[in-house]
Amino acid sequence: MSFQYSMILDPKPYIFCLSSIGFAVVCVIITNWIRARPMASTFDPAHPAHPAHPAHPAHPAHPTRQTHPPIHQPLLLPPHAHLTQVLGLMNNFISTSDTPSHTTIYCNTKKLIPGEDFGTPFGNLATVSVDDMFHGNNGQVVKESIPFGIFIQTLTFKVMVSTLFNVDLASFNPSDVDFIITGINTLQNVSEFTTLHKNLIENLNNRLKRWLPNIGTTDPLDYIVPMYITMSHVVAVGVVLLHDRADAREPLENYLGVPTSTQFSHWLTATPCPSVEAHLTESMRLYPPTKCIVRTISSLPHALFAILPKPLTQYFTRTISVDIDAVHRDVSIWGGNANEFDAFRHRGDRITERQRESLLHFGIGQSLCVASKWAPEAAGLLIAAVVGRAGEEGDFWIEEGEEIGGRDGWEGWCIVPH
Repeated sequence: MSFQYSMILDPKPYIFCLSSIGFAVVCVIITNWIRARPMASTFDPAHPAHPAHPAHPAHPAHPTRQTHPPIHQPLLLPPHAHLTQVLGLMNNFISTSDTPSHTTIYCNTKKLIPGEDFGTPFGNLATVSVDDMFHGNNGQVVKESIPFGIFIQTLTFKVMVSTLFNVDLASFNPSDVDFIITGINTLQNVSEFTTLHKNLIENLNNRLKRWLPNIGTTDPLDYIVPMYITMSHVVAVGVVLLHDRADAREPLENYLGVPTSTQFSHWLTATPCPSVEAHLTESMRLYPPTKCIVRTISSLPHALFAILPKPLTQYFTRTISVDIDAVHRDVSIWGGNANEFDAFRHRGDRITERQRESLLHFGIGQSLCVASKWAPEAAGLLIAAVVGRAGEEGDFWIEEGEEIGGRDGWEGWCIVPH
């Protein structure tokens, strides 16, 4: 017994183990520091799939009509430091870090995404929601024009939240929807966090939790903000670019009638018309939901990253950035018409492997959007529901403004009922 007791108290084995661990940690720190130094500032232009990008070319006024000036910055641009600090968000489009919290949000968001048979109920919901936009709280038909930005944001918010969280559309209070959309838009432009913003965030979460009783203690904004901002941008730009294109209307109509993945990617050979997928891909190539991706990646396991002191974790991380807008408009990749809308460039026998690898609108690698497969199909149905009702034979006109999008909305753009 005394022999065993003395072995337990003997400090030599413990000192040896701690010294070995310490030496290993120092080696890893030095290795990561050396490895991270050349990678710390920008995306590697020497990568064979993404050659060096020239200076950003001047954007055309509009890819199909030269009367439109270039798009402003998208509704939200990474690295979104102000939203990370203000809202504490850890989702893929706002947070730049690869942390355990970020991974948790990613995994939970993945669980919300519907299965492959989502198309029919989603398309029906989008169609009903467009119709609801023209009826007031008392059921009377709205005859006044509706600001385009508000129209698309409200439609996207209601359909996406209803689908992802299984919420009855009838339960949405119009005043609450208006408050939440206005609140999120306000927080995007916050430069200095104040008590008013803190109260606004609390109020937003409280209203959202009334609709989402099963979300528990999770912050609803962490899931809703990236969905709302990204999808509303994709849908708005898609509607603007496709509503008056003759080669887009029939594919959109067919897709809304048969909302399947096969129909989404189907090309009409008789006309010919590009698929909805090709039209939407080209729309996002020219006007991606985010123009730049910045990510801080850790080489440590998440469990170890979480317990290490913050000053020490910097030796195990590196920051990479990708200028998506430059890649998408690079004439060495897309040719001399890189700044023009051409959905036919995505036809299977025409697009090159280099061009496929250069489509980064939903991220790349660890920065790939969790809904990169589902989101385009969902956006296509929302666009189809709006475009199908627009025009001379529809229920409203889309009155064009001076600019396509921007942080401050779609000034001058309106939905005008007939």
